[in-house]
Amino acid sequence: MKVKNANYSSFKTKNSIKQAFFKLLDEKKDISKINVTDLVQEAGINRSTFYIHYSNLNDVATDIQESFFNAFIKTIDYQDYNVCIDSITAYFKENEDLFKKIGRTNFILSFSNSIKSNYIDQLREVLNKKLSYDKKYIYFLSYLFTDSLLSQYNNYFKEENYPFSLDEINNYTKIMCERYVKYNEKN
Repeated sequence: MKVKNANYSSFKTKNSIKQAFFKLLDEKKDISKINVTDLVQEAGINRSTFYIHYSNLNDVATDIQESFFNAFIKTIDYQDYNVCIDSITAYFKENEDLFKKIGRTNFILSFSNSIKSNYIDQLREVLNKKLSYDKKYIYFLSYLFTDSLLSQYNNYFKEENYPFSLDEINNYTKIMCERYVKYNEKN
């Protein structure tokens, strides 16, 4: 992303580019079918204006991903795994239409990977407080749990007839965590 000193005009232009990107993504269903010509036409700007703000379409996708990730991170409450799972689900529900549109693209996967890298560290802290295992095992559990949870969300947004709702993913995940923690507290 090129523009460093963002003023209101720059913000407005980038917002127009992002809105056009989403509209084209909704129409074409695949990022690889979007090109700069269509994007600038949809945004009502010229190519040189686009290139002032972005080097290519991947920069637009990255900018969007970073914006969503930063907003997502602000909503997560890591104090307890149940609260954390609820806050993740609430964020996805709040942005469900958008994630459904981008669900069949690599964007959802790279967004999940961004979440994963942040979430794993937070989850390790929670598990370390609840369980008395060596740190390497806790690290493994953090990866296992995070991959499983994000996989469910990815499947929900990618597959039209996924058999679980966001609420069911939320509830089943909390049940699984609770059972796992209770089991490990006994052993």
